[in-house]
Amino acid sequence: MIMAKRPEDVRTGTVRIVWPHLFAPYASENQDSEPSYSVAILIDKEDKKTLNAINAAYKAAFEAGVKKHGAKFQSKGKTPLIRPDGGNKGILIDCDSDLRPDSLDAEDVKGCYLMNLKRKNKPGVVAVQDGALVHLGEEDIQGGDYCQVTLSMYPYNHPQGGMGISKGLNNVCKMSDGEPLGTGSASAESDFADMASASAFGSGDNDEDPFA
Repeated sequence: MIMAKRPEDVRTGTVRIVWPHLFAPYASENQDSEPSYSVAILIDKEDKKTLNAINAAYKAAFEAGVKKHGAKFQSKGKTPLIRPDGGNKGILIDCDSDLRPDSLDAEDVKGCYLMNLKRKNKPGVVAVQDGALVHLGEEDIQGGDYCQVTLSMYPYNHPQGGMGISKGLNNVCKMSDGEPLGTGSASAESDFADMASASAFGSGDNDEDPFA
């Protein structure tokens, strides 16, 4: 069951995380914004409970924006729930579209929505061990792991940034390990998988002089 404290809050089902920066604030070189704690989550399109919870929180945030900012927000504050082709705004990115980030392999994210989340303050990062919640360190979690995440939707009205709806990261609970994802490089396990059943040195199957 997906529970939340406010209408704008969501606790996801099990999702897969990408690009976690949960223990130190981070900003990429092409970002003008201040460094923040961040993570992206991959939501299976078949996870209707999570997607319905996100949609309900999105609607609640929009209603809160109208209540706070009036009719102007109602006409100008409608950030798309799913980013349209060619657009640069939207709560969810369809990974089956051309908007999928190039750093993510199409097969790895097939049938998923991507949501980028961040916050200014360090989030809680925990796991359940022996029936109790324990706090994790940076070495305990990586891109590709399976987690549940809490997040919040909220309306904004920036003097230069216009009006709309955005989302923020709250906390992360790791559920299980996953294959590395979004790291930008192969793992040692994948590079040397054949070594587990082979000798430490080459078998001599190809003894031709490479410099002949």
